[in-house]
Amino acid sequence: MKRNDDEDDEEERIPKLLHFTWKTDDLSAIPKHFRDFHLRWKEVNPTWDAKIWTDDDILVLVERHYPKWLRIMKRKLLAPVVKADIFRYMLMDRFGGVYADMDMEPIKPMEELIRTLGYPTCILGQEPREHALLLEEQEVLVCNAVLVSVPGHPLWQEVLESIYLRMTTGWMKYHPNPNPVELTGPKKLTQVLEATNEKLSGACELLEPDVFYPLADNSASLDKRCISLLKRMDHQGRGDSERARKVANACGRVLRALEKQIQRAKGLQVEPEYPDATYAVHHWTHTWISRHKKELQSHV
Repeated sequence: MKRNDDEDDEEERIPKLLHFTWKTDDLSAIPKHFRDFHLRWKEVNPTWDAKIWTDDDILVLVERHYPKWLRIMKRKLLAPVVKADIFRYMLMDRFGGVYADMDMEPIKPMEELIRTLGYPTCILGQEPREHALLLEEQEVLVCNAVLVSVPGHPLWQEVLESIYLRMTTGWMKYHPNPNPVELTGPKKLTQVLEATNEKLSGACELLEPDVFYPLADNSASLDKRCISLLKRMDHQGRGDSERARKVANACGRVLRALEKQIQRAKGLQVEPEYPDATYAVHHWTHTWISRHKKELQSHV
């Protein structure tokens, strides 16, 4: 469902709210690159309200509006990234607006994107083709580092219920450290969206990778995956020629990115180049993995 610009009922439009999560909302205690991105979000979207939700805020909101989740969200052994994933879906369900990871760099105003798309009720972005094809061996991988929605969009209850069922039945009920990508992250969001999107009242706009994710994750060993997949396809013969073409194109992009990395390592200045379609850039910091906590894993 899209709304025309001249329609009066703005209650069904995406509210001008920017949501972020971190351990504290004290900007001086937030790493500089995240702090700079956060301030930039407010500069690029000056008429929007911004809030950093802290760990304490999360428990207050869950207890008040999602009480059946409280026991899960209080688990000390449950990975923080799992809790953060769950909470971002709650924010979209309860308040709507824009959720963005702290390592998202804003480029253009979100209001411009929403207007250009014709005021949809839900907007999601695809991870780079390199991630989908090389890491997951699938066509599409929906990322949850940026979520854009009206409050109460039915997708979020579908996602939350799917996660809740998975976490409260079978052996997962006792698992202290589940795979976050599959349980609550991009693979879960992709799975639920593919199963329900056409049935929902107000299907989500699924955007091409260039809009939010124009750069691949340098830390994902994509070059090794290229070698492995290309060797396998060569061994198996022609097979699916269309898929082979897509993998080859993805590996070509990986090679070009490696060439730029080598140039930077030599001390050459190589400025990042974003497509015209880009509204924000994910820098793949992976704060939930200890070895990534201080590094941006894109062009920086």
